[in-house]
Amino acid sequence: MKIETDDWMTVIDAGKLAGLDKTTALRLARSLGIVHTFFGVNIVRKSDVSKLENNRRRPGNPNWIESWDGAAADGSRGGEAAKQARTAKRSPRP
Repeated sequence: MKIETDDWMTVIDAGKLAGLDKTTALRLARSLGIVHTFFGVNIVRKSDVSKLENNRRRPGNPNWIESWDGAAADGSRGGEAAKQARTAKRSPRP
């Protein structure tokens, strides 16, 4: 669908201008609250493309990047929780 207005553009096109792929652009636009749905098409204002560029997120968990100790603590808890989940799903051996 082509939107015939100068103020709006699709999120996919805005993501291309910002250098993002379509899923990242849509997720970022939704988290910023700038996306609107018009006849089933996700659109943003052309003026909001700069917001997508400025709020681009780095890959990785920001808490883990900030602190090695926090990453180690989360990793040890996740490892233990994952171990318990794996052992709970197994049937007991005779």
